[in-house]
Amino acid sequence: MSSKASDHLGIIKIQDSYGTPKKYFDMGCKIFKMKPKIDYSASDLIHVLPRYYTIEDDALTKEWTEDGWGNWAYSKVNEFMGYAWKMHEKYNINMLMLVYNKSDTNWWHDWVRSKINEYGYKRVEIYEIKGRIRFLDSDGNLTKNAAPYPSVFIAYKRQSKIRLLYYRIKKWIKNKKQKKNTDSESSMQTDSQTVEESD
Repeated sequence: MSSKASDHLGIIKIQDSYGTPKKYFDMGCKIFKMKPKIDYSASDLIHVLPRYYTIEDDALTKEWTEDGWGNWAYSKVNEFMGYAWKMHEKYNINMLMLVYNKSDTNWWHDWVRSKINEYGYKRVEIYEIKGRIRFLDSDGNLTKNAAPYPSVFIAYKRQSKIRLLYYRIKKWIKNKKQKKNTDSESSMQTDSQTVEESD
């Protein structure tokens, strides 16, 4: 006997992109005090903002210069999270995203946990949603079953010029230390090889 969650997981293999009920979009905006301007992953039928990109528009080929919203397809989470971070760093935009909450995945550690560890909650913040969401299907109707996974809001937050400068200096120092350690290890290996050859 199959469960509702397993049935939904089977459906995801066929359709893994779902729309966001407006109450959850409003909830995220209120929690993080953000006002997204563009829905970066939407369709002509399902979007939370008047301005949006569809699959045909291919948001991953665009420059994201304005504060945005994203409810990424299950199969595209890693790709979109990585690009969202890249655009956030490049243009210092606010990005508010609603994704499935699985902290054991590579994308979570690459684009959420590692960023929190490096920059702290002043730049990357999360809010876990209680219960399971019923999203919108391709026709804009609530799905029969709730999502098979819990959901979480993730926010990449715009930084002040002073804090951005601090992050850049911190990153420069870190890269310099890494390079120094790499050069040191390389030198030690060369010295070791020289000793072996002389023996």
